[in-house]
Amino acid sequence: MPYQCTSYTTLNDDTRLTSYVCSGCYCDSMGNTWYRIQGPSATRLASTPVSQGSCGTTYPVWFNATLPTNLYQTIVGTACMYYNSDPCYPSYSAAVFVTNCGSFYVYYLRSLSGPCYRYCTSA
Repeated sequence: MPYQCTSYTTLNDDTRLTSYVCSGCYCDSMGNTWYRIQGPSATRLASTPVSQGSCGTTYPVWFNATLPTNLYQTIVGTACMYYNSDPCYPSYSAAVFVTNCGSFYVYYLRSLSGPCYRYCTSA
C-alpha cells in the first residue's frame, strides 16, 4: 500500500461543496501534501468547472482529469482555477496527483499562486 493511502490530511468541510455559494468567504492556504476528502456529502474534488462564487470562494478550483481506476494507481491531472471567465485559467493552474486507495482517493494538492482560491469538493 502506498504511503499516501495511510498518511494524509482529511478535508471534511461542507463549505467546500460546489453547491455552497458565498463569494469571497474563504481562501485556501493549503500546503503541498496529500489530502483525503470525506464527510457527510463529499468524497472527491469537483471534476467539472465550477463557477465563481461557488465553494465559499471567489475563485474555485476543480480537478481536470479522469480518476485512476486501478488499485494504488497514481495519475497526474490539473488543478484548474476559474478566473476571468476562463474555467481553467493557465496562469493559476497546477499539477495535482491522485491515488486510488481502494475505497477512497487521496490528492496531492499544491498551493496555488494568485487570488483568493479554494479547492472545491463533490460527492
